[in-house]
Amino acid sequence: MSETFDEYRLRRIIDSDNMIIKDLVQWVTIEHNNHKLSALLSEMGYKKIAIYGYGHLGKLLEEVLHNDVQIDCVIDKKFTVDTVFQRKNYTDDINVDAIIVTSPFYFSEIRDELRRNGYVGEIRLIDEILFQV
Repeated sequence: MSETFDEYRLRRIIDSDNMIIKDLVQWVTIEHNNHKLSALLSEMGYKKIAIYGYGHLGKLLEEVLHNDVQIDCVIDKKFTVDTVFQRKNYTDDINVDAIIVTSPFYFSEIRDELRRNGYVGEIRLIDEILFQV
């Protein structure tokens, strides 16, 4: 028996939420062990970043890092207008050490889109950073 489109969408939402929960648990574990995400990024050479995705993880990442890491901008297709800080799409005037993608479920599509649009720098999934500790 094949799943309906609604069942498929529900399964994708649940899978995405489970990935976010896994990331948050790891993040809390890192902080509990007296490590800071900003220090990890600094050790990786990331002093200036862009955040791709402004859902739960993106908002939290921006809030936690804003004093310790320079955040050039946040990119999210759901923004209705472009501002200096918030952008709907990648533009070639973004000059950062890395773009940190906070949407693990759509990482491949986001990476491919950034590459098609000419971004040649580092693109890192938040999971890769959180789970390399």
